[in-house]
Amino acid sequence: TTAETIAVHRLPDGATYLNISQEEFDVRVAAVKNIGLGTGCKNPDAKPGHEGATCDSPDCFNCPNVFLIAEPENVAALQLWRGSLLQVEGDWIRDHPDRWELKYLPWLTFIEVVEEEMQQPNLIDIWDKASILANEISNHQGYRPYRPMS
Repeated sequence: TTAETIAVHRLPDGATYLNISQEEFDVRVAAVKNIGLGTGCKNPDAKPGHEGATCDSPDCFNCPNVFLIAEPENVAALQLWRGSLLQVEGDWIRDHPDRWELKYLPWLTFIEVVEEEMQQPNLIDIWDKASILANEISNHQGYRPYRPMS
């Protein structure tokens, strides 16, 4: 299943662990789409209401196909996205309040829930490593944050 693949995708012997061929494992891994904001999609062709059409929307916060692998790189991407959203929040509330509420406020809520869940003892180290990584990325000379689009 997709959940199994996600759980073992970084193991060197992931295919063996799942008792499938390396080819089948590679196909499963390729089918899991990283959307670039820290989250991934279990099935880009099964967005509710758009089944059969490949989804290219980053509005995953309420989709049943969204997943988050709690690794520093993914969590750092979410932290950076939150920073971008918070930086423009006031302007968006003033200029595009309906779009903000529909599209970007749910992302902030999603990220807050992730942060709250990651305060558990078994996850806090990942959150902290992600914070360090996000800081390094944002301080890089060539860094250009993803921005909300109207």
